[in-house]
Amino acid sequence: TPRLVTALCLSSAASRPPSSYGWPLRAVDFTMPGTRLKRCGKTPRVVHHSTIFSLRSSSAILDCRWSGRRIKNAAIRCAIIICCIGITPVFASEPLPALNQSPLATLRALPAQRSAELEESFSWHIAGSISNHFTVQDSESESLILDGQSNVMTIGLRYRVADSWDAELSIPWRHHTGGFTDNLITEWHKLLGLPNADRDRYPVNDLRYILSLPGHHRALHQPASGIGDVQIALNRKWLELDGGQLSVGVGVKLPTGDANKWLGSGATDVYTVLRYSGQQLNGWPLYWHGQLGATYAGSSELLNETQKHALWFAGLAAEWRFSPRWSALFQYDAHSALLSADLDALSRPAGMVSMALRWRSSSGWWIDVGFSEDAVVEASPDITFLLSARYSM
Repeated sequence: TPRLVTALCLSSAASRPPSSYGWPLRAVDFTMPGTRLKRCGKTPRVVHHSTIFSLRSSSAILDCRWSGRRIKNAAIRCAIIICCIGITPVFASEPLPALNQSPLATLRALPAQRSAELEESFSWHIAGSISNHFTVQDSESESLILDGQSNVMTIGLRYRVADSWDAELSIPWRHHTGGFTDNLITEWHKLLGLPNADRDRYPVNDLRYILSLPGHHRALHQPASGIGDVQIALNRKWLELDGGQLSVGVGVKLPTGDANKWLGSGATDVYTVLRYSGQQLNGWPLYWHGQLGATYAGSSELLNETQKHALWFAGLAAEWRFSPRWSALFQYDAHSALLSADLDALSRPAGMVSMALRWRSSSGWWIDVGFSEDAVVEASPDITFLLSARYSM
């Protein structure tokens, strides 16, 4: 496997010997293990670069060669070196574990995005989110009120079970409460000049979930917490493309959450999904992920007979590695409407935009901090704050 070799040469441009500066200088060569070369098309390209520092002028002279040919433009040399240093193996990237945490959307098996690359051995992650809900809609025969806060902590495990397969387990813990974020959201809307959706007419930090449909009424007014619906999935590597990979997956959501407390649907769902992951072909540290899937949902006692059983979900994500340890992530997730109803919040597809910063440690840890906003108003939480950690062995 081609390796990226970095040669760092320290020398003095001053007329006097380097030792006169009070500390010895010597040439140092080192190789960053575990760093695979990025491909350009189907042909591996080896990048060599060296840096010569001048102690007298505090300047740096960069030399970069691409497949044996010296790159003369200084800006391009700097860009290539910065992009190559510390970049981890191809597909060492994951989308955000962002989900629509609406009390109704969480009743369905709508999996979060993940990389199409299979797990090398074993990894685990823990993802926490705080979602603020405020949806008030009504018609002549229907009404929906979702006013509250959902705190969710999910533990995920992923293990390579065969050459072309890995297995995944996701265990969520949910807490429905009045919360503490109402005033924060109101002040944020005022600061940006955004509409506040009549929040001032309702109690602050109150919990009130009400779904009223013809012949069907469900409500939650007291805080509730417990295990949500557990999901199990199998993923298989399918095709390797030039600069990318496709995988297919199947999963099942088990009715482990208490439907009376709005922690689960009380039904079993199954889904299948097609995923893609790849790197920008021109070699820049930009990674792409996408997924498209279908879910067959069982009959939930929280939803009436108008609930939809055939659902679709989709997502697109990008990670930009702007430094060896830091990345910026941008993501869009969508899914089909959950019911056939007069209310827009129930009958329109949902869409969320997510953004985050990711920090990587040298020991295999990833930390994500970000947020999600409702791109389709009232079909998902007003805002969700995200914090997740991942460790890969």
